[in-house]
Amino acid sequence: MGVSVAVATYKSDDYLKQQLASILKQLGPEDELVISTNTEKEREEQITSHPEEGMPVIKMEYCTEIGIIPNFENAIRHCTKSIIFLSDQDDVWADNKVAKVMECFEKDNSIMVLHNCEYTDAEMNDLNQNLFDDRKVKEGHYHNLLTNGYQGSCIAFRRDLVPMIIPMPRDIAMHDQWIGLLAEKAGKISFCPDILMKYRRHDGAASAGRVPLGKKLSWMALLNYHLIRREQEQLNYLEYLRGAYLPKKKKVK
Repeated sequence: MGVSVAVATYKSDDYLKQQLASILKQLGPEDELVISTNTEKEREEQITSHPEEGMPVIKMEYCTEIGIIPNFENAIRHCTKSIIFLSDQDDVWADNKVAKVMECFEKDNSIMVLHNCEYTDAEMNDLNQNLFDDRKVKEGHYHNLLTNGYQGSCIAFRRDLVPMIIPMPRDIAMHDQWIGLLAEKAGKISFCPDILMKYRRHDGAASAGRVPLGKKLSWMALLNYHLIRREQEQLNYLEYLRGAYLPKKKKVK
């Protein structure tokens, strides 16, 4: 199975080059790196415009619509391989991330894999906290509607899921929560407790915990509305996915 890595960038900083290096050394010529950018296109092109022999295909895709949701949607639309990894622009992947995640897909026939990560500050100093403990990660619609455990840079999913998740509503709060909750409806999700990435938490990073309760409840209601609509619109395709990626129930004798 080939791998696509979908990267969304906006006003990229010095962390991007370090991040791309941690990704590219895990990919082969049968894989691809798809970078969607709103700005500074020329700078990213300088970083990625000289592929070496044996390296994956690198594609730059400019996104005219501003925002993280359209940016990731643009990257995903241009992915062509069987498995799609999402990546922010400043995290660092563990050397065995791709191999470990691919093992989960093959072992469990999952439609999506979520792995653990460790939190660091901007300078990569360990904050002694990880995603699974911080967000009490587990499957469940209402649990992840209230506290999203589907950290985008820690998920990978089968390209078969793309018709369910695209187009993404522009008035939802987070693209990763949308993808994770739809994946729950479509098939099995594998949860890998291994630390496979360092996740930078910047001082200015937004936190759902700081959102006023009224606004958070409004976002949850709106997201749930869009999820129900998408399920209704794609019911036949959803049944196909469930047949392919949900564990078969054993017949009772």
